[in-house]
Amino acid sequence: MRVLMVEDDQLQVRLYRRTIEDHFDDVVVDHRAELRGALQAVDALSHFTAPDLVLLDLRLPDGEGFEVLERIRSRDDLVDLPVMVWSGSDLDSDIQRAYASGASAYLVKPSDLDGLRAQIRDSIAFWRQVTRAEALPADTGSRER
Repeated sequence: MRVLMVEDDQLQVRLYRRTIEDHFDDVVVDHRAELRGALQAVDALSHFTAPDLVLLDLRLPDGEGFEVLERIRSRDDLVDLPVMVWSGSDLDSDIQRAYASGASAYLVKPSDLDGLRAQIRDSIAFWRQVTRAEALPADTGSRER
């Protein structure tokens, strides 16, 4: 599984990476700390090179993560790419805007380390299962009898 993580807090990035490494041996993380770099990464993606999941913080030093989400959703080849907004904001306006912009999920970051670890572990496990299920061949309805 490949993950594009857009997060500017280096402490949280280290925690997320460590948690992922401790629990998953098949997850590769590509990290961007700023809006500009995240937008460049999205622009370089194709349907064939897209990650399996985008973890997106909303507050970045040079702009808002909403721009990344909107850029992804504006592209036909990335429209189904799961984007999980992972923010410290619990404002209804941010949550509503994220979903209106096409977020697949919105989680508020817990304030404690154990909560953060559990949230990243559970989120990656969930999306890994979703992407595996999507990769299975469709059931055509014909079965041998």
